[in-house]
This record gives sequence, C-alpha cells and structure tokens, in this order.
Amino acid sequence: MSRMVNGERLFDDVAKEVLRKRLWQVADYCGVEVITFAVMANHFHVLLRVPCRGDLSDVEMLRRYAGALS
Repeated sequence: MSRMVNGERLFDDVAKEVLRKRLWQVADYCGVEVITFAVMANHFHVLLRVPCRGDLSDVEMLRRYAGALS
C-alpha cells in the first residue's frame, strides 16, 4: 500500500490508468504476478505473488527488457 501525504488526491482517472499500465509493465519485468490491485484518489493497494527464484534464459531477459522499453 502507498498513501499520499495529508491525504491529498493525486490520482484522477487519467493518472489511475497510467499507474495501472505501469504496474503491469513493472510486474512483467520483475517476474511477479499481480493478484489484485485497487487505485483510489489518494492511495493504492497491490497484492503480488512472487514466484520461487529461478534462472532466466537470455531470451526471457531480452523479452522483459523489450517490454520495459515500450
């Protein structure tokens, strides 16, 4: 969970959509699964599943890197 100072409202509909898209990009890059999330006007919640650590192939690393650039 992350909350804004003094309960300020930072997330309008456009900002919520930007955060949602970025959340999925970062999750894919990091290799975690977003179970659920909620974005309110002044804070958000994210529940992630972190898989067991494993070796990544070069192909998977390049796929993740390419996705982070888009």
